[in-house]
Amino acid sequence: MQKITGRNNIEVLYSSHHLSHAASSFYTSPFKTSLVLVMDAVGEWESSSAWYGEGSKLTKLWSQNFPHSIGLFYSTMTQYLGLKVNSGEYKLMGLAPYGKPKYLHQLSKLIELHLNPLIGIKLNLEFFDFISGNKMVSNKISKELCPIISNLKIKN
Repeated sequence: MQKITGRNNIEVLYSSHHLSHAASSFYTSPFKTSLVLVMDAVGEWESSSAWYGEGSKLTKLWSQNFPHSIGLFYSTMTQYLGLKVNSGEYKLMGLAPYGKPKYLHQLSKLIELHLNPLIGIKLNLEFFDFISGNKMVSNKISKELCPIISNLKIKN
């Protein structure tokens, strides 16, 4: 948390996006100590972070920065399947446990999951257009996934 002196010498407390997520989880929980994992699209530059909460203190243990983001991966898949970004991701997350890893090989070309938390995830940015384009998916993703996903399009 950071104090910023604004106009008329009014102090404003600034909290980062991921600290706010971690705090809202930890401070409202019944636990005295806890590991808190925050994973979303992006807040400032962070896309994922891990925190250690003890008593009234939260300490950041690790973070991963944009563009490598599990949240942006979900947003991209949301758009690719025809759902609205920042609205339909919960549908994919809710359906994910019911799936089978039938297309794991194809999807592993888009995203690498690392057991080492210092690495986290890595998106293959050739398949994503959210950095420089006006959509989430690049044309390359359609060439890779179109034969397997074209029949799975979900209607809003």
